Amino acid sequence: CLHWLLWHGADVTLVTGRGWTAAHLAAIRGQDACMQALLINGANAEARDDRGCTPSHLAAAHGQSYTLQTVLRSGANVNVSDRNNWKPVHYAAFHGRLGCLQLLVRWGACLDDVDDNGNLP
Repeated sequence: CLHWLLWHGADVTLVTGRGWTAAHLAAIRGQDACMQALLINGANAEARDDRGCTPSHLAAAHGQSYTLQTVLRSGANVNVSDRNNWKPVHYAAFHGRLGCLQLLVRWGACLDDVDDNGNLP
């Protein structure tokens, strides 16, 4: 369906009331083929929702490692911060998403940006 929509000129920049783009939704649902199609058709891999979350944050939070890797391969910043200074690696750790956490570390995610009490700066 997505390919048909894109073929007929669907706007990949439209947002929901929460500020989600189609890329955010593909990240949440782990729709890797959709994410690839969206990125090929000009979707912004670093689009921010109302909380400052990018598709990388949402893929990490929902444990969608294949989709997260697709976003990172497109050139998205592995250390992008949301409005609370949380990076995708924080979302993966908080939600217990080991596969995403390991992937983010392999891609160079910064792990040393918490103070001695484990608080974010």
